[in-house]
Amino acid sequence: MYDPRNGPPYDAAWLATYRSAQIARNRRITRWVQERIARIARLTPPIVDHPFIVFRTAADPRFLDPSIDPSDREPGTYWGDARAANSMLGGLGRISGLRSWLSQWGYDTSRGNAVEHLRYTSAPLLVLQSTADQGVFPAEAKALFEAAATGDKRLEWLPAATHFFRDQPEHLEHMISVVAAWLSDRRL
Repeated sequence: MYDPRNGPPYDAAWLATYRSAQIARNRRITRWVQERIARIARLTPPIVDHPFIVFRTAADPRFLDPSIDPSDREPGTYWGDARAANSMLGGLGRISGLRSWLSQWGYDTSRGNAVEHLRYTSAPLLVLQSTADQGVFPAEAKALFEAAATGDKRLEWLPAATHFFRDQPEHLEHMISVVAAWLSDRRL
């Protein structure tokens, strides 16, 4: 995704091929994790878990091309430049236990898929989406909202707000007032 010959902007065929390759990469890591767990289980005494490092977790083309899933965000990530963030030691999913990988990051093994599980809940739902967020994208907020089975759901857009509201006290205050009003309306 960092080769300028590919984009940005990225065309639909390139994106489809890229996303397919990312899923295949995730599945290769998951197979390696499962093989490692099986190997460790055969040791005497067994080791409970073993951390490993995973790089390239800031590799979503939306970080470079805001025309994919448009919003008012700037290109980049929470950590700045996408290419630099993709190779840095800190960040999401960089150091993970084997079982933690399966639980949180494995494409086919994670049970942390809110879109999948929201269809089973009847609890009221408030989805907040900062429109300048560089890590959670509008399609994800819409998917959460649409997946929820509850009739009491609301999707609230926070214009120009970033993910962490850094140097944006007015946006943070607005978000707090939206949450407070939503809770108060439900006597929560």
